[in-house]
Amino acid sequence: MKKQRPKPYKRVIVFGVFDGFHEGHHSFLSQAISYGTKLIIVVARDQSVKDLKNKSPRQSETDRLKSVRAFSIFAKPVLGDLAPSSYKVIKMNKPDAICLGYDQNFLKIDLQRSMRQGTIPETPIIQLKAYRPRRLHTSLIPVNRKGK
Repeated sequence: MKKQRPKPYKRVIVFGVFDGFHEGHHSFLSQAISYGTKLIIVVARDQSVKDLKNKSPRQSETDRLKSVRAFSIFAKPVLGDLAPSSYKVIKMNKPDAICLGYDQNFLKIDLQRSMRQGTIPETPIIQLKAYRPRRLHTSLIPVNRKGK
């Protein structure tokens, strides 16, 4: 039997939209839980999705929250903040680490800025590996292809 290595952190937090829960989300959350014993999954609010992606999610925030709730008994799904960059969810849950998707660079920069300004505590940020990004990630497909 393979001996399990201890997890480096207790509470790990992740952020996402989780619209139409799929294998990529499962991979993302599985990678994140490997870093801690408790996973806090922050599901983006409907208005935040509209503001960031310039479109509404297919599922409501309540339905998306229910989808991620089924992921693991070690996970605590919560709705994200209403105010952008307020990070009340971080202040309330006090994570020991923040895991981000390979494509969440804007969020990483914003979190680092908030840490430098003292808005949120300094917390290790871990960027996770991609799961089939060319096949499943729509942001890699140009929006205006003009007939191509």
